[in-house]
Amino acid sequence: MKKRSLKDILSFIKMDNIADELDKDELITIGNTVYEDYQTDKESRKDWETTYEDAMNLAKQVADNREYAGEKVSDVKYPTIASAAIQYAARAYPAIIKGDEVLKHKVIGADPQGIKAARGMRVSTHMNYQIMEQMDGWEDGMDQLLVYHALVGNCFKKTYYCQEKGQNVSEIVLAEDLVVNYYAKNFDDAPKTQILKYSHNQYRENVLMGIWRDIDLQKPDDNEEDKTHTFFEQHRLLDLDDDGYEEPYIVTIEEESKDVVRVVARFDKDGIQINTKNEIVKIIPEKYYTEFPFMPSFDGSIYRMGFGILLSPLNHSINTLFNQLIDAGSLATRQGGFLGRGIRLLRGSVFWR
Repeated sequence: MKKRSLKDILSFIKMDNIADELDKDELITIGNTVYEDYQTDKESRKDWETTYEDAMNLAKQVADNREYAGEKVSDVKYPTIASAAIQYAARAYPAIIKGDEVLKHKVIGADPQGIKAARGMRVSTHMNYQIMEQMDGWEDGMDQLLVYHALVGNCFKKTYYCQEKGQNVSEIVLAEDLVVNYYAKNFDDAPKTQILKYSHNQYRENVLMGIWRDIDLQKPDDNEEDKTHTFFEQHRLLDLDDDGYEEPYIVTIEEESKDVVRVVARFDKDGIQINTKNEIVKIIPEKYYTEFPFMPSFDGSIYRMGFGILLSPLNHSINTLFNQLIDAGSLATRQGGFLGRGIRLLRGSVFWR
């Protein structure tokens, strides 16, 4: 890495894209590092992904197209998990959102003249206005979040200032799209990689606005099933000033080429602590993701437990019993009889098998 001063690091805070100031070798190293760390974290949660897929299939009642002896048999999926998640969300939603009020203020310490209470009221009123009026889709997102995190175990909200919209946004991020090392001890401090899907037009918009670098990305063919580009936005630490201390940044790369399209600072001036020698001692990163856990995991994992894990064995058992009863009833209601000694069976028939 190129040796940089504290002044250079402070200048990074105001930049829309630090990648424009980095040389080609630095960008290649950063891109490869981001991709390798993403693969490591994704591999660590491989078992969780299997459990997640099974839980989602049960909740969505995906048909297995079951067969027995070459014939279609019953394939009923009882909505045990889905019903539990829906009932939880129906009870949790009105407890969180009461009319147009989401946030409340709390006065800590003495406040004889009511100055703190008045300030708290102004802040909570303004933030409630931002959430309920300015942030499009916040209520719908919260409704989806409650169902999803009850099913999977956790869900996330990403809150940040959107340059394109010119306002704060708070968008839902599903657990499948936010890759964190399964064995991380703390969610806030762990590196996180969000999987982003952008159309080619959206990619060009970011380039033209000066937010992303132009990496000469080819437009997908019309006959391709997936017409989007995949990007990895990783919240991580990098030592861009080569002083042995890593600073918090957000790095975005394209999946196939591993090319870096954007690097931005994940800290502000107030979060930088320096010593008497004007050296960086500590940087407090800004937090973009808020975790909504459902139930702590038994193994202490970052990925919590939901009804998908707790009720999955029970749901499988219920499905099996239902299907056995239906199949037995179907067999019992069919016309029966005896096979004579002189009967001729055709190859491929049910009785031949």
